[in-house]
Amino acid sequence: MKITSTKSWFLIHLVIPIFPLIFLGFIKIVMAPSQFSISTFSSSTIALSIGLLSIFIKQSITRDYQTLNNEDKEEEVKFYSGLYLIITLAAFTLFGIIECFDFATLKLNVAVLSNPTRFFQIFVFGTAPLYVVLAIVTQKKFNLRANLQ
Repeated sequence: MKITSTKSWFLIHLVIPIFPLIFLGFIKIVMAPSQFSISTFSSSTIALSIGLLSIFIKQSITRDYQTLNNEDKEEEVKFYSGLYLIITLAAFTLFGIIECFDFATLKLNVAVLSNPTRFFQIFVFGTAPLYVVLAIVTQKKFNLRANLQ
């Protein structure tokens, strides 16, 4: 028996990928409550969460629409699948870049990388809400649901 649910979709495809970010922020707030700031949330963790979010949504789209006979809808599914694949690759690449630059700046004292690191961090912080909104719009557009068995 197959059970589908939009609420389950949001939990599985939106909350779970973003959970590491929330959990890390919670740990930092508990450990140092007086130091709550933008650095409480790691941009590399956000990039990783966005990558996971994109993988889950791409899988959801391709799973739900793999047997279509409608050519227009099929092209739309291919477009969104490709878009989420690109977002996934970009997010994981940003995760790697931020972690490498951050390590080089903090541990190896390579000061020349502090400005590029800050740029990538600001970019991730600025674009993360857009990816979450895009995920919600995609869910509504394709009426994606979680398949629970």
